Amino acid sequence: MAHQPYRHIVDGAETAILFVHGIVGTPDQFAPLMPLVPEDWSCINLLLPGHGGNVGDFSRSSMAAWRRCVSDAVAELAATHKRVLLAGHSMGTLFCIDEALHQSKTAGLFLLACPLYPQLTPSATQQSLQVAFGIKGRTEAARAAYRACSITATPKLWQYIGWIPRYLELFQAARQGREQIGQVTAPVTAVQSYKDELVARRSCRLLENAPAVTLHMLSNSRHFYYPAEDLAQLQALFQAFVENYK
Repeated sequence: MAHQPYRHIVDGAETAILFVHGIVGTPDQFAPLMPLVPEDWSCINLLLPGHGGNVGDFSRSSMAAWRRCVSDAVAELAATHKRVLLAGHSMGTLFCIDEALHQSKTAGLFLLACPLYPQLTPSATQQSLQVAFGIKGRTEAARAAYRACSITATPKLWQYIGWIPRYLELFQAARQGREQIGQVTAPVTAVQSYKDELVARRSCRLLENAPAVTLHMLSNSRHFYYPAEDLAQLQALFQAFVENYK
């Protein structure tokens, strides 16, 4: 069943990892990485409030509710583990950055498609409309975007008006992330996509200049879509990240 959270708490484990998806996203975004998490680690892959349901559920949620969900999960893991690792995609990376500044047990971050400067390209607009109407699209990138949305689509576009405040909150969170990324002291592995249709390239420059960040670029990937060669590189980078804490 798609868009399900995952929870695996290991008694006595020293290390825990938390995965946080992006706006309208899904825990499934991390499916290629989950098998690489050691079995003796605790692991939570969140489904944020308002996600996994319908358009109205998402509209009625809020950035505050999402932040609270992430903070509660981090606090829970920090209470019983020596170290906590944070992995995020898109908006989820902004929550990871914020938590790293407030939770002393944060030992490392793995950030995918960090939207310090969000953008909306023509292809992203087309993809978003296809997803809104429940159309899978013809390209691999379009189908990946369709799979990455956990909200059940509706042809009644007026119902999406309630999403506007959520996206305004996202832009505010991105502004905060730009201010915070240089303050993070825990080691950060950031993986960005050259062809990302939702994240501006200047996000990469800001990440590259942050002292704790090691930046990697995937040549042919987009915001949700990773072709086979790039996916293998992504998995290798995550495996190397994990090895640092074994």
